[in-house]
Amino acid sequence: LMEPLYKLEVVDVSIENANNSDVRVQATVEVSLDVIDNASLETLDSKDENIIVKNESANVLTKCDSGKATINIQDDFDLKQNIEQVVFKCASVCVKDVTAGTGYFTVEGDVFVKACVLLTNGEDKTYKTISEVINFKEEVDAENITKDSMLEIAPCVKFDEVAFTVSGNGEINNMLNVSVPVIIRYVALKMTDYQMPCDAYSLTYKLNLVTDTFFTSNVNKQLLKHHLEGNIEIDEMMPRINKIIMVNGGNVNLTTIKGEDGKLLLQGVFTANVVYLADDDDETKNSVQVEVPFSLELDMNNIKIDDDIFVIASVGEVTCKAKKGKEIDIDADLSFSVENYSKTAQTFVKEVVLTEEIAHSPYPLAIYLAPAGSTLWDISKKLNVQEDVVISQNPNLVFPLDKPESIVYFNQR
Repeated sequence: LMEPLYKLEVVDVSIENANNSDVRVQATVEVSLDVIDNASLETLDSKDENIIVKNESANVLTKCDSGKATINIQDDFDLKQNIEQVVFKCASVCVKDVTAGTGYFTVEGDVFVKACVLLTNGEDKTYKTISEVINFKEEVDAENITKDSMLEIAPCVKFDEVAFTVSGNGEINNMLNVSVPVIIRYVALKMTDYQMPCDAYSLTYKLNLVTDTFFTSNVNKQLLKHHLEGNIEIDEMMPRINKIIMVNGGNVNLTTIKGEDGKLLLQGVFTANVVYLADDDDETKNSVQVEVPFSLELDMNNIKIDDDIFVIASVGEVTCKAKKGKEIDIDADLSFSVENYSKTAQTFVKEVVLTEEIAHSPYPLAIYLAPAGSTLWDISKKLNVQEDVVISQNPNLVFPLDKPESIVYFNQR
């Protein structure tokens, strides 16, 4: 097995206990593994000159490189006011395109950054939520990659090194400086043309074929987008909402992934934490977790019902608005990086078992009525002779036969 490509996803978070100094949080994390298995094929390798083997071309993917690299995505944002504190920050990544070169590959995508900052203007203090998209296009060195390589990518943000700092001109700190390290795990594959034995016969013996099967995959990649809208009503015991000050995070938990011809069906839940000021004299801060279930049917080219499908969901801009003091309208931009694998079975001969010697006809001439559609291989195998013998004795035939033909065979034994 090669190093797996994996994705970590928080599917549930709850606060078990909280006091003035500590908060105990319980989280459920789902780990998805995409593992490429190296398999060896034991094919027929006969040294017997009397055994005639038919080979067919098969395209097989083999590994040419793998590893991981870290790219650092940076940008600066002018908030026009003094930034006193970064209260909250988070980031996510979505890869839109990967292009292989010679000794490198280019990865292109978006980093979604969100933050809640405390702004000051004299004695006035206000909270502001920042939601921005940083486009990136970076080259990653990979010695054994060529332009024909096919790349499998698993991106993730290195959260413990995400940095949101502030700077300014000496009078106010109005610049929010964002640095997001992104880990790119990759496996590079190359398409190799193998000649696989698919049939065999013997000139002297009857034989049984021992076969085996392997699967080849055609890979289709697409980036799909969806704008999600929802509405939730907060618990009646929660204080009424005066003003929403920030939206923490934003996560998608996919519960159902299913392909149909030309359609991708996704079911899941979008979650986020909304922090708001209560509609009371003290404007106390409160938070509530919002959950928006969804069921989507997205158009997707070249997807079939029995494909293996892998989806990585990313959350872009999230907007929440208070409604009637007890309701929250949610708008979220979702991206789905989809890979679907269509499998094709390939059968090959791994061994031949000789049974009994062929009893040759005592007559010098034989005529075989070959049905329409017969190939040169079919006829030669039926007669247990070399293909060039059939051609030399029936020079006017064109294969495959478009109608039944009488095949003349002069016994040369």
